[in-house]
Amino acid sequence: MQNEVKEVEVSGLPAIIVGKDEQLELWFSNTTKDVEFALSKATALVISDDDSMQLAVEMKRAYKQGEKDAADKIKPFKDRVNEIKDQILKAEKSLTVNGYKHAADLVVNKINMRVDILEEERKAEEKRINDLAERDRQKRLNSINGALDKLLEKQTDLNAKRQSLEDRIQAPDVTEEEADIIRTRIEAIDKQLGQVSQRVETKQVAMEEVSAPMTVSVSNFDKPKGMSSSIVYEVHEIHNPKAVLRAILDGTLSIACVNFNVAKIKQAGNDQVKGTNTAPNIPGVTFIAKRDTRIR
Repeated sequence: MQNEVKEVEVSGLPAIIVGKDEQLELWFSNTTKDVEFALSKATALVISDDDSMQLAVEMKRAYKQGEKDAADKIKPFKDRVNEIKDQILKAEKSLTVNGYKHAADLVVNKINMRVDILEEERKAEEKRINDLAERDRQKRLNSINGALDKLLEKQTDLNAKRQSLEDRIQAPDVTEEEADIIRTRIEAIDKQLGQVSQRVETKQVAMEEVSAPMTVSVSNFDKPKGMSSSIVYEVHEIHNPKAVLRAILDGTLSIACVNFNVAKIKQAGNDQVKGTNTAPNIPGVTFIAKRDTRIR
C-alpha cells in the first residue's frame, strides 16, 4: 500500500514525498487478507437451498460494505494525489498550452493575416493584368474581323468567299490568331455548302469563341523555407444533423463521421422492452441478455 503522501513545493512545481505509515501498512495487510478470504468464500459458495441463498445475500452485503470501507480509507490519499496531479498538469499547461503554444499561435495568426493580405493583393493584380489582356485580345479580334468583313463584303457567292479566305490564310503576314478566325469562318461556309460531314462538331462563329482568353498568374512573395500555407475549413456548426446522416447513408460521407452513444442505445433498448420478456429490437443493433440482480 502506498504510504503517507506529502507535498513539497519546488519552484512552483509540486513534488511528492512518500513517508512511512505503520498503521496504514497494517490496515492494508489485514484488509488484503480479508479480501483473499472473501474471494475464497465466494469461489467456494454453492447455492442449493433457501439457507445458502440467504447466506449469499448476507455475503453480498458484507462485501459491498467492505468495498465501501476500503474505498473510503484510500480516498483521501487518492484525492491528494489527484490534487497534486492537477497542480502538475496546471504547471504544464501554463508552460505549454498557455505558454509556448499560445506564443506560437500568435505568430501563426500574424503570418496568416499577412498571407491573406498578400493573397488579396495578388488576386487584385492578377485580375488587373487579365482584364488588360482581355481588352487587348478583344481589340485584336475586332480588328481582324473588321478586316475580314471588308475582304468578303464584295463577294456574294459562298465559294468565292471561301476562296478569298483560303487566299488570305496563305498570306505570309497572317497571324496565328487571324488564321484561327479564318479557319472557323471556312468551316461555317463549308457547313452551308454541305461539304463537311456530320462528324464535324458545330462551332460558333462568334469571335469570343475563336481564341481562349489569356490567363496570367501572379506571385507576389517567396515563402520562407519550411513554410507552407493553404486554406482549410473548420466545422462551425452542424445545423442539419438529418442531412449529415442522410449523406452517411448515401455513402457520400464515411460512417466514421458519426459516433454512436452505446449507453443511450442500451437505455433505449431496455426502455423498449421494460415489463416484457422479449429482447429489444433496434435495427442494426445486437443485444445480449445479462441478469441484473441488486441487493440493498
